[in-house]
Amino acid sequence: MSQIAHTLHSLVPISQFSKGQAAQVFDRLRTEKQLIVLKNNAPAAVLLSPEEYERMTEMEENYGLLLMAQERLKNNALNQAIPQEQVSKALEHPISAGSAAGFGASGQIGPAEGA
Repeated sequence: MSQIAHTLHSLVPISQFSKGQAAQVFDRLRTEKQLIVLKNNAPAAVLLSPEEYERMTEMEENYGLLLMAQERLKNNALNQAIPQEQVSKALEHPISAGSAAGFGASGQIGPAEGA
């Protein structure tokens, strides 16, 4: 279906709600991602299926995390980055009581020295 046809199909006049057809409109959201509610022939609201809403909010959260990671990389310039191999190796060993959250006395990730 072309984009124009899809958009036209997703239009719902607000009068359908006042005519007691709200249940039919909401039933359409089971098969359609979004519906555009028209008031006076202009878009007044967008109804999203729960799955589409979840997808969009997850995408927004992921984008925020991407921006945060990019900013941290820019500000840190990888000065204090820990190589993945070192993190993976540290995760294979249990954290000893004497270490600070998995970091040895030298500040390196991994088991405490002498453990």
